[in-house]
Amino acid sequence: MKRQPMARLAGGVLGACFDKVRSNFYEKIDERIHADTYVGGHELKYAEPEFTGKFMDICACYYESEGDERARRKGMAVVDSIERNIRGDGYLGCLGAGNELKLFSVWNQAFTLYGLTRMYEATGEERIRVLVRRAADWIVNTFTGDGAPDILDAGNKGSQHISCLFAMGRAYIVTGDRRYLDFIGTVLEYCETTDMNLLTFDDILGLRSQKGIEMLVIYLGVLQYGKLTGDERAIEAARRYFDQVNRTQIRNTGNGTVREEWTENGNAPRLMPTEEKPNETCVAVGIVELAMALFYDRPRAEYLDTVEKVMLNHMVGSLEKSGGDLAYYQGNYGRKIYRTAGGMYQCCRYRGFTLFSYLNRMLYHYADGVLIPMLYTPSVFEATGLRAVMTTDYPKDGKIGLAVTADEALTVRLRIPAWCKSFSLRVNDAEVIA
Repeated sequence: MKRQPMARLAGGVLGACFDKVRSNFYEKIDERIHADTYVGGHELKYAEPEFTGKFMDICACYYESEGDERARRKGMAVVDSIERNIRGDGYLGCLGAGNELKLFSVWNQAFTLYGLTRMYEATGEERIRVLVRRAADWIVNTFTGDGAPDILDAGNKGSQHISCLFAMGRAYIVTGDRRYLDFIGTVLEYCETTDMNLLTFDDILGLRSQKGIEMLVIYLGVLQYGKLTGDERAIEAARRYFDQVNRTQIRNTGNGTVREEWTENGNAPRLMPTEEKPNETCVAVGIVELAMALFYDRPRAEYLDTVEKVMLNHMVGSLEKSGGDLAYYQGNYGRKIYRTAGGMYQCCRYRGFTLFSYLNRMLYHYADGVLIPMLYTPSVFEATGLRAVMTTDYPKDGKIGLAVTADEALTVRLRIPAWCKSFSLRVNDAEVIA
């Protein structure tokens, strides 16, 4: 049997963070709390389904990566609850009759749908795919047909409902139901007739919504749609959105936004008062997710430069010492806010946990005889006839060692970090670049 490529962290600051988060996942996060998410009625500001959707994603990631039955059991406890509590029409937003289009309702539905697709991918259980169809059908049925509500009539200047596009793309991937892909296309074409013209915008601040995390999630969906359909407009729009955000908003601290929105001259250095909450962990996770998705479409160093900057600045800085929580973190102010009354920052917690759980998948890119180390950190990569071991104390110093053994000819591409002013390269103890 051909061995699947495998990568793993082998120490370093990122390895330490990975281990802490993994330990908390298995030992301290009670899946029964997430299973209870879908039980009963809830007030309008209820957003737990988002966090529980991300929790299912984490369970799926660990089960796929490690084959640990504990991860599968944790995720399936949530699936079982969804199966018991899903409404007859497929609604899972948890806000109850009459409130299905208010506040976080569709957002909740989307992230629950996404979590279900990930659990199906990890386990292959057909009953999960049935739930995926029911949840995705609710979205299609709600926003199509005579008398359907305007999908842009939503929170955060119209971005909250269309954040479902990414989850709908995932639903298409696991079911093959073309209606879900066609739904995305219809929404995108409708948006082109408005000031939420996601495909043809010129300026990110000219779009109706500047809500950081929601717009990043939306463009993950736009990119995914472009790759699934071959629509180059969508792929190019996602690149353009990332490029503008990265250039004008993401500071050296590894984050952006003021009051959770992109702003004019948003990355200008300044002392920001705590109440402005400029460095929401959700935004840091979102920009990494979009950078990674764009990298896999077209490997470019600038995408990995952004991932490095965010991971080693905001993500490491915002992680609580035990690995049990993440914060709104202002690197230029030194202030970390882990929670407020009511636990309002749990979005940061589960998005951050998701990113750390995926770290082993973010280490190397290997395709067509080309190996690209994506993050400079102690790690091991193995594939059929190939083994690479990276040793480094990066970012404490700039020395990186990569020992490679391969049965066949191999090209290794090494990123020169954007901050680097000069570098040298030695191969088999012989200097080839100085």
